[in-house]
Amino acid sequence: MKQSTQAKESSRDKKITAKVKAALLEDKLTGNSHIHVNTVSGVVTLSGSVLSPYVSARAEQLAKQTEGVRGVVNNLKLSGSETSRRGLSSQPPPAQPR
Repeated sequence: MKQSTQAKESSRDKKITAKVKAALLEDKLTGNSHIHVNTVSGVVTLSGSVLSPYVSARAEQLAKQTEGVRGVVNNLKLSGSETSRRGLSSQPPPAQPR
């Protein structure tokens, strides 16, 4: 791959990473999570710990919906000890009225 092509791809990946991070921060379910985002050739990798499978699924969904994303690798781990210690439920949050 030529250097100019690599630079363009790197720039695209940085933009995708920024968009995914913004979407995760703005979302009510994922906004308080510590999710790391890395993008290589349009493939987003999510890593870190989340409190429930619902948060993990939502993070993956948000990443997949981001423009320019070619694929998502979800390496998020459940932090069950925090869930039980804080008394938080692993159930999805109630639907918000519109």
